[in-house]
Amino acid sequence: GSATQCNGRSDARYPGSGSAQNCAWNSPLVALPNSGTARIAGGDTLIIGSGTYRIGSVMQPVPSGSASARTRILGKTGGSLPRLAGANGIHRVLNLEGSSHVEIGHLDVTDLSDCVFNHSSTTAKCDSGDAWARVGVYASNSRNVWLHDLDVHGLGARGFQAGALTDWTLERVRINRNGSAGW
Repeated sequence: GSATQCNGRSDARYPGSGSAQNCAWNSPLVALPNSGTARIAGGDTLIIGSGTYRIGSVMQPVPSGSASARTRILGKTGGSLPRLAGANGIHRVLNLEGSSHVEIGHLDVTDLSDCVFNHSSTTAKCDSGDAWARVGVYASNSRNVWLHDLDVHGLGARGFQAGALTDWTLERVRINRNGSAGW
């Protein structure tokens, strides 16, 4: 359900009536909206169920955790990887700007187009359509991050755009078929 309908604290559907029910949000954008207050805090865990989630506006950066309690954004295991599909030409699907002590895993990060940002061919170039995104994972000024079991592919420009990183670990991260660069 929506932020009004559900509190995000249970892996259950919205029951159909009421507000602040003990049920799951319908998108990661509810947890990390593009404006306003984030609904998760440092040290929290956000589990994303299977399915495709259109990310059409840039989510807030993942809140920093601590050395003893990482903030975790994880796809629910046991089925197909949850897909975060960038849309509307957004610059970043996952935002790790200033995010430290974070774990991200078991996700498919992509968009829903085969276009390439700023390509010279009009047939391959991303246009004003809404099915593409520029960058899968954006990170800067970030430390102590563990990325694992990710498939970052098919973005209009880059799989990763990252710099000023300290102590990052990547395990089983596939970066493939991005428009201009993987990293």
